[in-house]
Amino acid sequence: SVQSLIESAERIFDVARKTVDNDDLPLEERAAALRVLGRGRDQRAKDVNVLVSQLAAQVPPTLQSTAIETLARVASGELAAILLADWSQHAPNLQREILETLLSRQSWTEALLDGIETKTVLPVDLDAAARSQLVTYRNRRIRDRARRLLSEMRSPSRDAIVAEYQPVSNIHGNLLRGAVIFNKRCATCHQFRARGNNLGPKLDALKDRSTKSLLISILDPNRAVEAKFRSYVAVTADGKAHTGMIVDESSSSLTLAGLTGETSVLLRTDLEDLKSTGQSFMPEGLEKDISIEQLADVIAFVQSGTRSTAGQDDSDFELSRRDLFELGINGLGSVKGSSRVRNAQTWLGKVPMAYCGGVSPLKLTWHSMPIPNDVNRSEPFTFRLPVAIAGNRLSSQGYELSMDGKPLVEFGTPFEDSSWEALDGRVKIRYLAVESSDDSTNGLLEIELPGPLVQPGTIREFSVRVPRSPNLWFGLLMPDKLN
Repeated sequence: SVQSLIESAERIFDVARKTVDNDDLPLEERAAALRVLGRGRDQRAKDVNVLVSQLAAQVPPTLQSTAIETLARVASGELAAILLADWSQHAPNLQREILETLLSRQSWTEALLDGIETKTVLPVDLDAAARSQLVTYRNRRIRDRARRLLSEMRSPSRDAIVAEYQPVSNIHGNLLRGAVIFNKRCATCHQFRARGNNLGPKLDALKDRSTKSLLISILDPNRAVEAKFRSYVAVTADGKAHTGMIVDESSSSLTLAGLTGETSVLLRTDLEDLKSTGQSFMPEGLEKDISIEQLADVIAFVQSGTRSTAGQDDSDFELSRRDLFELGINGLGSVKGSSRVRNAQTWLGKVPMAYCGGVSPLKLTWHSMPIPNDVNRSEPFTFRLPVAIAGNRLSSQGYELSMDGKPLVEFGTPFEDSSWEALDGRVKIRYLAVESSDDSTNGLLEIELPGPLVQPGTIREFSVRVPRSPNLWFGLLMPDKLN
């Protein structure tokens, strides 16, 4: 009879509700059970509550997605209110799914704009795709309203600071100094030219690296920030608060990265609360720590890349030498022992080069400048010197760099920006490939010592040993003032 069919269906719905709450069952079974909810005759309100509970941060992403899909079917009239109720407590991936759902119907889109107007949803919460959909919406009334609301997202104080730093556009930036500032201010979160950590946006993938765009991104990071780069506060069951950017999510945990780059893996079952700050993980206020000239240097570095000597003239070479001397060449005080010297065409122009390799000698030794007496031993100290290296892109033969007679690292010809860690795990070596060709490269070599190895007033001895080969050599560039 019809009654028996109804009763059978209700039993199916009861099993589905129990399946959803059973953490011991596979996620696929629990997701399938969620799709059944809301079809019963008398339990719709209860089912909606079950579905809403699956949006909590403690719930695996698979079930969260299925809950949104099912809610859109069984609670369309109240969907926007349900999905926006705990908006700031949702992780970026879930927020993105919610936005996609709300933008799929006009009534839900209007509710989203209501949320933006009441600041339940902040304009910075919208990714580029969502913003584009809103400002080009087919309904003119919605389109105009979206444009008005999104234009209010800019902070007047940030606008003033961006305007204050506009002279950056007319300043020659020293990319070598910019690399140093990048290491200190940006490398904790950003990776570029073989240095830094890959937490924030990939700078080498930026489509717009114009000075104007970079200026806004650096000084006003909240103007347009992707959801995945926002900061969150997670409170665990023991009452501890963890602040950072969500860098990974799984069915059982999420991982937050803090401003120092350290990560915390938090089990979903331990989460008491998860809430977005509505702000970019990149903090505002960099202008307090960096001058207009220094910002010009950083931008010059981010806009830079390995180049060839083609198209460079004497004025370009002179500018490169000036940049180098402004940075300082503390890694080269004098060349020790016998070495061959010849003029080499480089990013600094044609300059003398002491070198080893080919047939003999196969080793080049030099002394650094003295480490300053007032050096801060709580921070790493970096030696810098211009070098040129020749090799074969297909060869695996390597060079050996030593300090004070002890090998630091072996490396192949670095035709591209490269970084290595010494055998002892403490000394770091970086190479900035300013110019490269098919068989040689020249640029800036950096040797970074940790604080405990830094002795004020001392001179360090470095050497490079080259494998015996007619096509391999290593050279120290000695422009102008180093002659």
